[in-house]
Amino acid sequence: MVPTVELCSVVPGFNLTWREWCSHSRIRSDQSRCAYSLHKWGFKDTPTYDYGSEAQTTTHICRECQLTSFSGSLKDSHNLTPLAAQWLQNLKINL
Repeated sequence: MVPTVELCSVVPGFNLTWREWCSHSRIRSDQSRCAYSLHKWGFKDTPTYDYGSEAQTTTHICRECQLTSFSGSLKDSHNLTPLAAQWLQNLKINL
């Protein structure tokens, strides 16, 4: 007997805007357009914030920064709970 797979299941975040969906996907894969990545890819001179000396990484933006960090758990972020969806909608950085 062959196991069946539900191919039409709706993934968390299906109802997000395109910008929010892209940001969510980039955060999950740790491949966002943060200063660190842009520097690594040769699009920015330094990996730091424009206003400070700290490296602007996806982890810093989402977990460590006092201005932008998500207050929920990593699981909440990946499963896109209502709290995580609201955080994405209010995030001022376009990842």
